[in-house]
Amino acid sequence: MRLDFEARKKFYEKELASGEIFESNGDLFLSATATREGMEKLKNTEFPENSVTVLGFPKSGCHLMMSILDAIGVTRLEALLPNDKVFFFPMEFTPNVAALDEQIAAIRRNPDLVHTTHCHVHPGNFPLGHKGKIIFVERNTPAIAVSAFHFFKKLPFLEAYIKQNQIDEDINKFARFMFDGKNYIGHPEDYNQQWKRFAKQHPQLKIEFFKFEDVMADKEKEIARLLDFLEIKNSDVSEIAEKSGIQKARETRKTAADRKGMKFDEDVIFRSGTTNGWKEEFSKETIAYYESLQNQN
Repeated sequence: MRLDFEARKKFYEKELASGEIFESNGDLFLSATATREGMEKLKNTEFPENSVTVLGFPKSGCHLMMSILDAIGVTRLEALLPNDKVFFFPMEFTPNVAALDEQIAAIRRNPDLVHTTHCHVHPGNFPLGHKGKIIFVERNTPAIAVSAFHFFKKLPFLEAYIKQNQIDEDINKFARFMFDGKNYIGHPEDYNQQWKRFAKQHPQLKIEFFKFEDVMADKEKEIARLLDFLEIKNSDVSEIAEKSGIQKARETRKTAADRKGMKFDEDVIFRSGTTNGWKEEFSKETIAYYESLQNQN
């Protein structure tokens, strides 16, 4: 049985007491990445109607959807601000929260849709004043675990965390840690269900739900659905699908970084983009363990 939020707080009792981790409105955060005051600021911020925010559990496919928005031609917030006012990090990270007022002002000044920084928070910390479009993406938990294992090891602010929990070397151990709901972020399936309930409770929020596997299986169909949601007409769906492929998306992002004179740090997010690669990376025992947990929940 995977840990629920209260059990997860108990699991991190020592870190919560030391301040290494803090709680905010049903979320646990690393103090190295965010602050309680920052979460309150984010929660109480009003996003204008031309905002487009991609939201999901980490490694669910947010960057895939962001690449599709790029291919559609939706302006990235970074194109409207200096390098020190918008960052590659998620919306809730301290550097982006510190520049949130300037970010919102830049969105308001732009007449067209603007793609904000992406977001990973649970519903309790999301701004109810978001009047724009919200694109939620989910993904199968084992695929998230594989992607997260390779990604988290490349992030300096997670180095101490993954070593402390001894999940930095063995992908099967990392996966079981996530399957058990021990990751401070929580469990992907719980996160997804929380957001679906929240969306029903707050119909004023314009949220469209996508699944990574569905996008990969029929990209043009899902892009067409996204275009309808964004109310964008007369777009070439086939061209958008081609431009948002991994290699072309990477080239687009590198060109954008070069244009702004920035170091290209996003290379870490571009992996295989497959849906079932996890079956080749986990042991048979880990796959069986995941399946046993699914039968319990």
